[in-house]
Amino acid sequence: MEATFTQRQNLLKKTLQTLGKQYKAPARGAMPSIDMLELIMWTSISDNPFNPNVKRAFKKLVNEYVDWNEVRITSTNELGELLTGCKLEASHAINIKNAAQEIFHRENRLSLDFLSPKRPADVRKYIGEMKSIPEAQANTIMILITDSADVPPIAAVRRVAQRIGIVFENSTDNAVRLVFKKTLQKIQGFSAFYLICQHAYALCKETGPRCSACDLNKICEFGKEKISPRK
Repeated sequence: MEATFTQRQNLLKKTLQTLGKQYKAPARGAMPSIDMLELIMWTSISDNPFNPNVKRAFKKLVNEYVDWNEVRITSTNELGELLTGCKLEASHAINIKNAAQEIFHRENRLSLDFLSPKRPADVRKYIGEMKSIPEAQANTIMILITDSADVPPIAAVRRVAQRIGIVFENSTDNAVRLVFKKTLQKIQGFSAFYLICQHAYALCKETGPRCSACDLNKICEFGKEKISPRK
């Protein structure tokens, strides 16, 4: 029998309570950058902005290229190799280039110094108009700069939530978002997103999940099955 919406909300609350003891969510001010151009580049590197390898790749982009304009004109293959060297998907190289290209052609320069995270409505309008930024990335940017319970249904979030039973395998993106929005207060969205993304990277990996080391295995059906498979 499928869990009811209320039961899944309770699972989400227990999950976040447990993860909160295992990982310490940083303050939003501890985010890598408040510069909107850099934040767009950061979130273009990977779906999971808290993957430590994103920080490595971002630093390499900053240190090995003169500026973001040089990144813009660099070949996709070269950027892909940089990402691969940081254990990230090479396919995201095109995301970096496309975002840089669109901003450059739109502004005739590669700068968003007129955009401030202190004016989230302006940010939402601008990135919402960008063809190179998918909705999930736009939602990720917004939850990093403002209070929101609209947790982006990126692969890491879906994987953890599905394995625990918070969402179903066939849940739509909107259905995933709804569970979070109906369960969390706006101020809780950032920390919830961080905790789940961190857990997805550390233990709940796509392949080779470390279920035996996970504190969630008491409530996670996937984890129970991995540790003590039914005969």
